[in-house]
Amino acid sequence: MDVRQSSYGATEGNFCLSPSGYFPYPQLTQQKILNFHNENPSTSTIKTMAVRDLRVYADSLDGEVFHYRDSNGLECDAVVHLRDGRYGLVEIKLGGETLIEEGAKTLKKLSDKIDTERMRKPSFAMVLTATGSYAYQRPDGVWIVPIGCLKN
Repeated sequence: MDVRQSSYGATEGNFCLSPSGYFPYPQLTQQKILNFHNENPSTSTIKTMAVRDLRVYADSLDGEVFHYRDSNGLECDAVVHLRDGRYGLVEIKLGGETLIEEGAKTLKKLSDKIDTERMRKPSFAMVLTATGSYAYQRPDGVWIVPIGCLKN
């Protein structure tokens, strides 16, 4: 069985019961659980579906999808990583100019933080949106891609 580490520290492919009850991720604090439930339900649904789609596409390229968060709270919704070492950064947003700008700003901040002497620079940075009819690249190099435009 192929077992991978999830973003919460538990492994996919197994279900472990914690001594404190039936909740499978005891590492989550109560505050994190409350924050999860306070998130806009449509946002979490879109993010879940988008990550599922990204995993399907990455798997067809022999790659994987990860979530990134550092100790300063800088986070990236998805990192698509291929076996040859190439990777791309993805922020998932519902759409709208304000949210797209926020996602692009986060991606640029994360890209600037990467030590390119120790690892490659990202092959792409993308804001994946729930709405829109066409993909385009901004002058700063960030791709804006509606989820309906993703194809093998």
